Amino acid sequence: MGGDSINESGLLMCSGCILCNTSIYTDFPACIGWSGKFKVLCLEGAFCLKLGTPTMKCICCDLSISKDLLNPIWKTQCQQCCIVNACAIPPDSEVPATLGMCFIFVYPSIGVCKTQGMLRK
Repeated sequence: MGGDSINESGLLMCSGCILCNTSIYTDFPACIGWSGKFKVLCLEGAFCLKLGTPTMKCICCDLSISKDLLNPIWKTQCQQCCIVNACAIPPDSEVPATLGMCFIFVYPSIGVCKTQGMLRK
């Protein structure tokens, strides 16, 4: 389900509850706009309202059928300006399992005000 413009390893992690997390997207001006993608079993979709991005099949959105039914079973990522919310079942490299609150994390590693890439090391 890759193919987005967000570098997940550079996201500043705010909170995480195993399958879901919230981050701050600090890459300016790339953070201006709204974008998202999802996959539920075999249905995939995406939307993007950002300057400088190519148009999708239906101007700003796209729907398709995936041949890979169970990997992942469910996954979503939505970026609204500088906030990124993501969930995945099962967790993967784009949406890793995390546990933390108020920028303080205890899993996958202990850290305060860390990026997703720093927490995975």
